[in-house]
Amino acid sequence: MGEWTIFQGGRSVYDNYHAAALDERFAYDIVAFRDGSMYKDGATSLETFYGFGQPVVAAAAGKVASADDKYDDNVLGKPSDTAPKQGNNVVIDHGNGEFTMYAHLKHGSVKVKARDAVKAGQQIAEVGNSGNAPLPHLHFHMQNTATWFQGEGMPVTFHGASVNGKMQAESEPVRGDVVKSQ
Repeated sequence: MGEWTIFQGGRSVYDNYHAAALDERFAYDIVAFRDGSMYKDGATSLETFYGFGQPVVAAAAGKVASADDKYDDNVLGKPSDTAPKQGNNVVIDHGNGEFTMYAHLKHGSVKVKARDAVKAGQQIAEVGNSGNAPLPHLHFHMQNTATWFQGEGMPVTFHGASVNGKMQAESEPVRGDVVKSQ
């Protein structure tokens, strides 16, 4: 919700290092910027990052396949070497072999559990810094299985969002694009 910047995203490895991995090749890393910075008053704590603790909402209606909320948020600049790569996360089954994956969620913020039905736009968690995350951001992608790091990534189309200040009926943003939900 609100305005976010695509930190990693797009179909090429140039725009998105995830593109090299079969399961995450269309993944996004999304951060909040304000006045050209990800943080206020210096990057002294997680709370100084504009994105940290902001709502994460379901991209579409579905049923929660899995939800995990047991890992602490990392110290800035130090991804966890004990938590799984995705850290706290939610996986939503949208039917037809489509699953959305939300990672690096804030510890204690996951609001759903396996088998819960969710609506598009429903808050499911908050942006955090768990797992393989050096700074607060949301990792988001879609794939054809509910199991992390398995299956095949699928393209994600954003609907009804402004991209770089221009309203788009459909878009597939890339690294550096500023996306604002309507």
